[in-house]
Amino acid sequence: SRTSTLYHLAAEDGSGVVLKVGKAWTTAKAKEVYEDLRALGDLLNNDPRLRIGVPRVFGFLDDPPSVCVSYVPGEDLSRKLSRRPSYLSSEVADAIEQCGYALGVFHSDGFVESFDTEELQARLVKMARRILVSSDFVKSFDLTGLVSRRYGDFAPYNVRITEEGGIYVLDQPSARAVAPIHRDVSYFLYRIERRLHQCEEADPAELKQVQRRLQQIFLRAYAETGPRPLDSPDDEALMALYTSHKNLRTARKRLQQRRYSDVPRFVAMARRERKRALRIPSSARRQAFPGRS
Repeated sequence: SRTSTLYHLAAEDGSGVVLKVGKAWTTAKAKEVYEDLRALGDLLNNDPRLRIGVPRVFGFLDDPPSVCVSYVPGEDLSRKLSRRPSYLSSEVADAIEQCGYALGVFHSDGFVESFDTEELQARLVKMARRILVSSDFVKSFDLTGLVSRRYGDFAPYNVRITEEGGIYVLDQPSARAVAPIHRDVSYFLYRIERRLHQCEEADPAELKQVQRRLQQIFLRAYAETGPRPLDSPDDEALMALYTSHKNLRTARKRLQQRRYSDVPRFVAMARRERKRALRIPSSARRQAFPGRS
């Protein structure tokens, strides 16, 4: 990956362990990752509502700075989402539901009582300006009860499904920063959409329907375990802000990498999300994201 290298030390029976070596880790960082994985495992394993876990964590090393975990055979959820007919299966729907439960439990446990409101709102204002919508909405947004420690990289490619139907999260919460809970939710849903639309042989209308169904499954599960349901117009607008900003960042990255063929698709996605945000009514304001232009 971008930040680490994984080595599978296989046993004769196909099991074994995985050594995760950080590309710029220090011993302190390896210990932090080790502790985060253990804490996440304890959190998920102690909740009777969940059937999702993490690989067994054995320890961390000083040289090279790394973490040793058990190997989990199976297929990543992202791969199942990128081909037909596996994205239609009950197995995928069940995994998406468990991911919603798990993220809700994490946010409820990682809820932050005290945080720098001005710093968070300044971050949201900066995002709003980049996608050319008014910053009035995010300046007045009440973040009370909506801020948690960020999960970081919670996405389908970090979720593995075994042949026996077991579901595992392979990555630890990698960010010490805090953010509105909408950030992690919108990121996971964004990754679902990306993977689904990489399935070239599928019908676009079917993909749209599947995406909407999986999104509803995820949000319903999250509402049962999370700090609160994300079903208000303001919640939708804030998730649209994160999604649109992510699309624009991706388009800019593709442009810098000279991958020009990808740029029009990401720009179109970003524009679509902005239009969606502009249409969302607000109970507190007539329009959540009034355009600047």
